[in-house]
Amino acid sequence: MTTKPPDSSLVWYLRSLGDHDTHQGRIRVDGTVLACCGLRFTPRPTLRIAGPPPGALVAGPRALRGSPPDLEQVCHECQHGGAR
Repeated sequence: MTTKPPDSSLVWYLRSLGDHDTHQGRIRVDGTVLACCGLRFTPRPTLRIAGPPPGALVAGPRALRGSPPDLEQVCHECQHGGAR
């Protein structure tokens, strides 16, 4: 049995800060994301802390680096490979 390597062009994006609204997909030329689950949306920037503690929240990159740290934020369909 062979396993298919993960598609490195698929990246995680935030649609909102709501639960289950982080989606895996590809960014399109028009700046929208086409997610594995079929949603098309404009991604919101990630947040990062800048400056010395306590720091300020500032907009970061649009794509998450690596996998989302909180599975409660991940879309169930994207987590399991997309629309069924």
